[in-house]
Amino acid sequence: MPKEEFSEGKEYGGRITFGREQGDGRALVLVRAERDSTTSGGCSGITPPSFEATAISQWCEAIVAGCSKFARVLEICVVPPQSGLEWEQTSAQLESALADRGLRHCPIIGIGESALIVHHFAVFRPKICQSIILIDPVFQLAATRFTRLVNWVEQILPLGLPLRVGTDSFISAPFLHRIRCPTLVINSGKEGVEQEEAISSMTRRIPNGWFRRLGREAAEADLIESISSFLPVRHRYPMRRLAA
Repeated sequence: MPKEEFSEGKEYGGRITFGREQGDGRALVLVRAERDSTTSGGCSGITPPSFEATAISQWCEAIVAGCSKFARVLEICVVPPQSGLEWEQTSAQLESALADRGLRHCPIIGIGESALIVHHFAVFRPKICQSIILIDPVFQLAATRFTRLVNWVEQILPLGLPLRVGTDSFISAPFLHRIRCPTLVINSGKEGVEQEEAISSMTRRIPNGWFRRLGREAAEADLIESISSFLPVRHRYPMRRLAA
């Protein structure tokens, strides 16, 4: 395939756009949720619920700059899905985009809203995800009265997944056990104790999940170190906590 077809800004079905590519070595994919037309470094800004767009941009900049020292970082912009059909279309288009770059088994990073996109991709395209890293993940993109009711019921009775059949959005909670690849869930500590407890609880339901809270000092350096030390993980670890 001609190299010019890999240029920045190439779109895949209107939902996927390649951003920057920086560094050498093994590929590391950074998924970034696209929200508006204001571009920065090949991707537009993002504004997930309860997150500042500038904070997410800072994390992305830190990852590209820091991880490109030991990996080939590819930044991919994704328009967040709004319906059940769009979720599947997004995963299919992301798979096609990665295949164009010759990537069929690689680690993938998602931050905030894009972490939910990576989660969906890991569940329904498991062979492609060598490992995933979810930073300050959200559990769903938009909550309706019905989904909030289901969330409440799910805390009491194991009825969440059947009740969600027919809903028009993807919610991570019922699918945590279906993530089979090694998964690192990172909490930046910026969202308070309640958010940290929710993320930690989510991690415990992932078969091969690890939880990491960044230090208050030198958080960006701690983030890069956490990513670099996790990338060598390749296999399933049923006894991961004992091994750790």
